[in-house]
Formats: sequence, structure tokens, C-alpha cells
Amino acid sequence: MHHASSKTMAGSTRSHGSRSAQVAPQRRLKLFSKRSVLMLEPLVITSVEKLIHRLKGDKIVNLNNAFTTITIDIISAYCFGECMNSLDCPEYGKQWLEMLHGGIQMRPLGRQFRWLVNTLYDIPPEFMARFSADMARINTWTHQMWPKIERILAGKEGKLTFRGQSSTR
Repeated sequence: MHHASSKTMAGSTRSHGSRSAQVAPQRRLKLFSKRSVLMLEPLVITSVEKLIHRLKGDKIVNLNNAFTTITIDIISAYCFGECMNSLDCPEYGKQWLEMLHGGIQMRPLGRQFRWLVNTLYDIPPEFMARFSADMARINTWTHQMWPKIERILAGKEGKLTFRGQSSTR
């Protein structure tokens, strides 16, 4: 699928220089300009309202999971144009939080053995599930999102829509 320093998740194998070269500075500035951030307001408000609605119905809530979930939903919608809908999960995306924590633990190994992380990412998710459910989840997500990430980096996909508003990246 993609090799040689192309992945960035657990091992951060892409160097800062190559990442900067791929995403033009002007484009990065547009992502976080005042105008772009203000256009996120409907997305943030909708996500917060959804979280509040869920909190009212649940008796005991792990707020760490709840706040991580809302963050994941907002960031995924903004960066990839697709919300991960973690707020709809019964345990507020607890599996994603555990997976991310596991990825952080794996980071030192990934930085030393970049080829290992690349190899793990290339294993088909259905095969990886036999060994690690978290890694299978990462692989599934990576395989689904990688084509979209490549289109965004190539400038072929640059419009996001949040609740009827359109913003150009």
C-alpha cells in the first residue's frame, strides 16, 4: 500500500521536513486561520449538544472517554471531512482511547524500528485482528483513510461542508 517512511501514526516515521514539503505552508495556515476556525463553530456546537444529550441520559460516565470522543469526532470531521461518530458508541469510543494510549506506548519502539511499524500497517486488518484488535482497528482506519489523505495532500480534495456551510482549505 505505502512504504518507506510514509506512515505517521505510532512511529511518526515521516520526518518533519518531508511533511512540510508535502503540505504547503500557505495551505497549513488556511487550515487554522481565524476564518477556518470560526467555520468550525457549527460542528463544535452540534458535537457539544450531542454530548450533552448523551450525558443527560447516562447515569455513570467516564468523562475522560466522553471528552476524548468529542475531540476525535471534531478533529476527524475537520481533517478528513468525515466524522468518526464516536459519540454514538455505547462507551463513548473507549476502544479508540485505549488504542491511542497503546499507540503512545508503542511510539519509542516505532521510532527505533520504523520498518516494523510500516510492516504492521501493511498487514490486512482481517489478518491482524487475530493478533491484536487494536492494531486491526488502526489498520482498518488507515486503509480506509489513506486514499482520502493522499487526495487532500495532492490538493484534489479541498472542500469541507459542515451543516450547510462550505469552507475551502
